[in-house]
Amino acid sequence: MSAIDVAKSLHRRAVDLLCGRRIVFHHVPKCGGTSVGRSLRRAYILSQGSVTPVESEKAFNAAQSSHNGKGIGHVSELREMMLLYMLYSDVRCVSSHIPFSNAAYERFADRYAFVTLLRDPVDRFISNYYWNHNRHEAHFRIAESLGDFLSSDRARGMGSTYVRYFCGEPAQKFTRRHVEAAIRNLRRMDGVGFLDDVLHFQASLRTLTGKRLAIGTENVRNTRAKREAILSGPLRDSILDVCAPDRAVWDAVQDLRNQEPSRVRSRKETAVPIAANSLSYG
Repeated sequence: MSAIDVAKSLHRRAVDLLCGRRIVFHHVPKCGGTSVGRSLRRAYILSQGSVTPVESEKAFNAAQSSHNGKGIGHVSELREMMLLYMLYSDVRCVSSHIPFSNAAYERFADRYAFVTLLRDPVDRFISNYYWNHNRHEAHFRIAESLGDFLSSDRARGMGSTYVRYFCGEPAQKFTRRHVEAAIRNLRRMDGVGFLDDVLHFQASLRTLTGKRLAIGTENVRNTRAKREAILSGPLRDSILDVCAPDRAVWDAVQDLRNQEPSRVRSRKETAVPIAANSLSYG
């Protein structure tokens, strides 16, 4: 056996010994996931992978350019392929801005725990807007004022982030069917946490991975005063309207709070209640 083969064998043994149970963390932007992802990657340092949004979009654009726009239809499809590649490569921890993949779940749910962390969608929207509005880099930067931004297609997309991440389709316009699919897929996952109760999510991750994880606070900006001022002002109704799809998802999964991770409870399909509030999809 060559030295390289010996090194590979030793690495595999170390991974089996030191890494916890396999896990996929679907990191939704501005939901506190940066701290969760770094905590997981530290715990799985010998076998972990990620897909960064900027680099994956650049790769997608380069591939589209070289194939005259006839390549992959949407960047989310590229990210799904990258997720599947890592799972087939037996990467023990994948923590990334990757939407839920039916193909990944159906092929790997018996080996991997699929988890995510959610935040009140209006809070998430406001935080996401100011994060991108304050960026110096051109990529993802929002130049418009909040009032002007709310009338844009990009705002509609930002208000449908939960639907986009969990409906399992690379859609651009979202219907009630996509909202229902997002709720259904969240209910299939092994752990759904809520940012306002991150300690419970931390405990769930320990149950799922068998590892002690300390989730810190990173990329945090205090937008509470801005949020309160905005939601007591003339833009309130427009923000609620833009966020209606994600609010429907959020309302429908509140019963998942304080539940044991599904590696503990039995897996089951659950009926999908849809929030009664009026939805606007644009």
